[in-house]
Amino acid sequence: MADREPQSSFYSESELFSSTFEDAPVERKRPWYKSLRTRLTLLSLAPILVVLPLVLIVLHHVAEARIDDMRESSLRSDLASAHTFVARMKWEATSELSQAANNEELTALIDSGATKGRLHPLLRRLANERNLDALLVIDDDGHIMASDSLLASDALAPRVLFTHKDPSQISEAGLARLDESTLLTLGNRTAARWQAALNTGPRTRYHPPALVLHTSVQLPTEKDGRKLSLVGVTFINGHSPMLQRLRRALYADTSDTQASGGIAVVLVEDKVIASSRPRGEDIERIGSDITGAEAASHQDGQWHEPIMHGGQEYAIGFEPLITSDGQNVGTLGLGFPIEPYTQTKAMLMASVGTAMAVGMVLLSVLFGLMGRDLSKRLQDIGNTMVAVRQGRRNKRVKATNRVDELGTVARGFNRMLDTIEEQYLTQQAAQEAAAAEVSRRRALFEAERDGVVIVNPDGTVFEANPAIAKLLGYTYEEMQCLHVTDWESAKDPEQVKEIISSLTGEGHVFETELKRKDGWRFPAEVSLSKAAWGNSTFVFALIRDISARKAVEEELDRYQQTLEELVEHRTRELNDRNEELDTVFAISPDGLVSFDRNGKVISVNQAFLRMTDLNRAQVEGLREDTFDALIRARCESPQTYPGIRVMREQLEARKLGDAKPGAVGRTRLSLNGPPPRVLDIAIQLSEGGEVAQVLYVRDVTRETEIDRMKSEFLSTAAHELRTPMASIFGFSELLLMRKFGEDKRRDLLETISRQASRMSTIIDELLDLARIEARQGKDFVLESIELKELISQVAGDYSPPPGRNSPRLSLPESPLPIRVDKGKLQQALLNIISNAYKYSPDGGDVDIACMLGDEETRVGIQIRDHGMGMTPEQLARVFERFFRADDSGHIPGTGLGMSIVKEIIEIHGGEVLVDSDFGKGTTVTFWLPAHQDAEAEAALPEASQ
Repeated sequence: MADREPQSSFYSESELFSSTFEDAPVERKRPWYKSLRTRLTLLSLAPILVVLPLVLIVLHHVAEARIDDMRESSLRSDLASAHTFVARMKWEATSELSQAANNEELTALIDSGATKGRLHPLLRRLANERNLDALLVIDDDGHIMASDSLLASDALAPRVLFTHKDPSQISEAGLARLDESTLLTLGNRTAARWQAALNTGPRTRYHPPALVLHTSVQLPTEKDGRKLSLVGVTFINGHSPMLQRLRRALYADTSDTQASGGIAVVLVEDKVIASSRPRGEDIERIGSDITGAEAASHQDGQWHEPIMHGGQEYAIGFEPLITSDGQNVGTLGLGFPIEPYTQTKAMLMASVGTAMAVGMVLLSVLFGLMGRDLSKRLQDIGNTMVAVRQGRRNKRVKATNRVDELGTVARGFNRMLDTIEEQYLTQQAAQEAAAAEVSRRRALFEAERDGVVIVNPDGTVFEANPAIAKLLGYTYEEMQCLHVTDWESAKDPEQVKEIISSLTGEGHVFETELKRKDGWRFPAEVSLSKAAWGNSTFVFALIRDISARKAVEEELDRYQQTLEELVEHRTRELNDRNEELDTVFAISPDGLVSFDRNGKVISVNQAFLRMTDLNRAQVEGLREDTFDALIRARCESPQTYPGIRVMREQLEARKLGDAKPGAVGRTRLSLNGPPPRVLDIAIQLSEGGEVAQVLYVRDVTRETEIDRMKSEFLSTAAHELRTPMASIFGFSELLLMRKFGEDKRRDLLETISRQASRMSTIIDELLDLARIEARQGKDFVLESIELKELISQVAGDYSPPPGRNSPRLSLPESPLPIRVDKGKLQQALLNIISNAYKYSPDGGDVDIACMLGDEETRVGIQIRDHGMGMTPEQLARVFERFFRADDSGHIPGTGLGMSIVKEIIEIHGGEVLVDSDFGKGTTVTFWLPAHQDAEAEAALPEASQ
């Protein structure tokens, strides 16, 4: 070995680079596919040549799909608004006809038995004032009693114009389709106006059925015991102003004559009978056909692709016009130009494409500069390798202060060269020290304090150090002539021979007894091992006198017994502590499941079994995956349970600071009932002991239900406020759009005032309820009062509806003192008394009684009515906010009264009981504490003191 070491020089190690670099310069021409610089340049062009076109293609498809969605959503919204417009048009027509029916002159002429000739001028004037194409007075059998046209004496009106679907209605409005022969029965004036509507079509002869808006209102008079009705008819055919009004309401125009915002058409039998354009402009549209694809779609009220209409591309949707008996009499079509959406998409594509192009160019330039820098630095490393191979050991890579990966490689390469240089110098020093190693080891062998003896395989001594000779009492020369059996006294020669022959490379350590030359025996520790030198095998024995150690061990044995007693005492303390923990584990209200290091369930408490409706035998001993499957089987949505492994990984990632957003090592589950439960599950890891992790389960069903009730309350409150607001907005818009007579205008304003008052009442009661819930009685001013006096005062101050008796009181003679907030309790009593009168519209007495509860600890107030009562389903919801037992809508109220009453009574420490029998009446009972001791008063809100 010493002869070979000098050959491992610095220059011989540099041969490692010879397989990669030649003596030729690094800068030489290579094919492009072997040039890193060329490949990096091509990679820098990838954003422009590959990424940018792909992004633009994807952007084009996304924008196209988004714009199509916008067009379809706009069409659906427009058709919904058009549906509302048709309903409003019917309402306005009914309102106009109702005003005509209340005309005093008309009523007087009919009552006086005037002839058709006297009624004819008045009806024609009323028809002209309201722009009606026909105005008729008919009886229940359909005979035309009078008309704005001259008719035969036995003329009958089409039944579709006057038959009420609901006998209780006094007015009706609807759509109908009439043929030309039916129209002629309505008189010469009606036929003339129908002919005028036909003349709005193209020059070709066009005779479609007539689509009419008909209204029927009962007159406030009769003739010969028969009820009379006033019927008005308006042609939809050619009625451009109506559709122009609809179009202007939906689409913004640049002028009054240009339909730049959109179009509105009405079709019958696939032909346009009315268009949104004013009369005289683009008139050829009326009577024109639509394509077969459009006909197939609008007959069922479906959507279809954009079409060309009037020389312009439109997105059009169709809505069927349905009568009250479900008949399809026509189609309403709405559309708007597609060009603005196309321009928007083009502008978006241009702006985004330009920005992407600029960004990709900058990215390519940046990639190019980075690739050039990378190739130059790699070239510098290669040149350094060639220089080192040529013998320049001090050559190093330049610019090694960069902090990126390549800079790390360069610094590592420089450190490797420094290490090789250091190894070379070390090898030289090692060669110089090798000669002294033999003498040094010999000195250590002889200076070893323990006895060392080298034995031949037959047991004779080959070499020994002075320490073993001194230990055994022999001279160094005498030791060379001894056998192992000369100092071994505990084992016979056969045992010694067997130990030596069975010795392996792992060695053997044992304790024995040795004898000195003078016969003294002492304990010793012997360590044997095999050693091979050349072709010879020896046994290396290390012998140590352990007399002192044995004395120490005897002393330690005496202390061991004392230590065992201490350990036993500590073990009992730990067992007591474990029993305490087991007790806490068992009585914990939250569920706990512990797992051992192998991922098996080792314990589960009763709370977890109760929450999951499982038993202990089903859970204990399960592995993680089996436990997860058991929990998922009980979930309403199994996919919401991520599993223990995922929660554990999330928790570990969170501790390391690289957790994903929302990954917190916990989850929330909804379990199937009965009863359904919502559980919050979290995991906690243990660093030591038998328990590796604990699953913590908390029942959050009540919290979840409270959140749901809050959401429902907000939704209901918004709905209740939106209903009067819609009426206020609708009637206000109607007043702004049209001029009405003073009586009609006052009627609309009174409706607005009533709805505003109703909305104000809802808001006031919501605020009152919110204040009670938020303060929790802190603003209650409690005082001791006499309950009978309070009830008498409330009943005496209450004003019952006209014709109804005041509440009947049934009060005991003995005093009933209570401690309450007088004003709040009065509010609760007034709410219940008011409900008792409102929900007994057919009359009946309202009874108020006082009673003393069991053990005289509480007093009761009972209010009973004999009204409409409630069903069991209604009774179960009586305390829900905005719930009202009246479905007809004739009884005013907000549905918040019982909620406010319940809050007030419960804050006083009482309860509200409701008993109701449908059709017979309702009984509401308040129970309040009769008196309070000092401790109970201290528990009341501070504000009450």
